[in-house]
Amino acid sequence: SIPLVVAIYFVPTAAGLASVGRWSEGGIGGGVSLVEVAGELGGPLLGALMTAGALVSSLALYNTYLASGARTTLVMAEAGLLPRIFGRVHPRFGTPHASILIAAAAHAVLATRSFEALIVIDVFLFVLNYLLVFAAAVALRIREPGLSRPFRVPVGTVGMWVVAGVPTLVGLVFLFVNGPAYLVFGGLAAATGPLAYAAARSFSGSSRI
Repeated sequence: SIPLVVAIYFVPTAAGLASVGRWSEGGIGGGVSLVEVAGELGGPLLGALMTAGALVSSLALYNTYLASGARTTLVMAEAGLLPRIFGRVHPRFGTPHASILIAAAAHAVLATRSFEALIVIDVFLFVLNYLLVFAAAVALRIREPGLSRPFRVPVGTVGMWVVAGVPTLVGLVFLFVNGPAYLVFGGLAAATGPLAYAAARSFSGSSRI
């Protein structure tokens, strides 16, 4: 699937820039967009259709993200790691509708912040998540070397330290080179997880929510 994903991004971008000959204006920092390319090639109508397509695509990506995230909180609720309300499933559609509504409400609140602040929080939590995954990989290699796995990294324990250690160092450097505001906002966002868990556990009066 990786070559297909790369092609889906690369081919339309290359074709669009080639069709208008504005290679120097392409890039992640801004410049010509596919909407502008469509407008130049097919007029206002094609530009409007490209805008509509981009809007539908963004909504579909957001819906996918919201639905997949709700499945994660559903499993956590079933394991006793989140309040039971996150585990409620719609009787007809089988969807974790409570988790979806809670996530949507949280997203609506966050949407009132600036896009820059949201990017800082999102990337910080994204990197922190991977750091935890790397740490878990090393811990499992040490504590459960004989555990049945669908895939096993073909290196020993020392090799696993290297495989997980290199991206961990890159992630730590990334977290600390973006300035104090990045650490403050990202750290506050990360702290909401343990605080929410502690509050929920205290409310339930049990270590299993």
